[in-house]
Amino acid sequence: MRLKKSVKIILIVILILIVIGVSIYIYWDKYVYKEIEINPNNFDVEVFSEVKLSSLVTNVSLNEDMIIDTEKVGSQELEIKYIKDKKRYKSKITINVEDNTAPTVFVSSISTTEGTEIDLINKFLAGDNYDDNPKKEILGEYDFNKVGTYHLTYKITDSSEHETERKFTLTVKPKPKATSTKKPVSTSTSNRVRIDFKDVVAKHKNDQTMIGIDVSKWQGEIDFSKVKEAGCEFVIIRLGYQKGLHGEMVIDPYFGENIKNAKASGLQVGVYVYTYASTKEEAKEQAAWAIKSLGTYTVELGISYDWESWSYFNTLNLSYHNFTKVADTFLDYVEKYDNKGYLYSSKYYLENIWTEEKHNVWLAHYTSNTTYKEKYSIWQLCSNGKIDGIDTDVDINVMYLNK
Repeated sequence: MRLKKSVKIILIVILILIVIGVSIYIYWDKYVYKEIEINPNNFDVEVFSEVKLSSLVTNVSLNEDMIIDTEKVGSQELEIKYIKDKKRYKSKITINVEDNTAPTVFVSSISTTEGTEIDLINKFLAGDNYDDNPKKEILGEYDFNKVGTYHLTYKITDSSEHETERKFTLTVKPKPKATSTKKPVSTSTSNRVRIDFKDVVAKHKNDQTMIGIDVSKWQGEIDFSKVKEAGCEFVIIRLGYQKGLHGEMVIDPYFGENIKNAKASGLQVGVYVYTYASTKEEAKEQAAWAIKSLGTYTVELGISYDWESWSYFNTLNLSYHNFTKVADTFLDYVEKYDNKGYLYSSKYYLENIWTEEKHNVWLAHYTSNTTYKEKYSIWQLCSNGKIDGIDTDVDINVMYLNK
């Protein structure tokens, strides 16, 4: 009897072990990820591109998608978990972030006089989308102390060994002979061509546009009542400017008077800041300065970031990407305080320097019909405009309400 009881206990234990074993197998097979190598397990992506993991690994169902970090060139290993044929797997893949864009340099023929040297490396704007400090060099022989024409090449090489070369001509001219110190007769500018604000209204005004101007101290005293009567709908006023590279910020001496009178005349108002910002920290400080300097004024047309000192660009040691991030820092900050943010720049630099622009664009392109292909919200079409209420030339702008 005792034997039968022992056998029964043993059988029960065996049965329990079998059940446990089967349960572990089912759990492992259904819930535990099996390590296996996925094919392919090596992927190449472009630096700064927006890439999701699911766009690379397409033949399996990922347990969790993610955005690939493409801010830095190099390889990174990722562990992924996925389901295939109703089974769970995990695998390691390698992401190779590559910079396949060559640096750029914008050169033209230049001249100087005998004995006058030019910093040829920094004379021309040159840079790279990724590398903050690409190698720059001038190829060819030249002598600033010897009259002649020199055919040279500007070469720039980035950290991924991409090279760009551009040929240009340096002309060294003889020193001018001494001439009379008599002052030349002044030439009248009264016949200079100017663009009438009313003509711009006639051509560009419709139910999807507003026509306006931008002003600073250079326009002097402004009669905004007359400006309004001339058909102007908005004005973008210079709030302030930076006093050179790494300089302090100062308020435009006409800002207070301009914004007060513009608002009193019923014009919609925006402001802009002329900057030399070279770091994200500096840009953030300037954005905070702008918010503080506005005080209690509200600006329907937001705050614009105006960076134009391209002769300094080579000295900043910034890639085009990081240069754009400086502007983004300013604009992100002002937008946190419920202001629209605009990047102001000319067509040439918008097409060649600024990258991945995510903010509104204020395009400067002095032409009757712009050929700029990307999206923009405001078009500054001339700097030689005339309008009642302002004695000097003024910039005229078209704002697009649905762009």
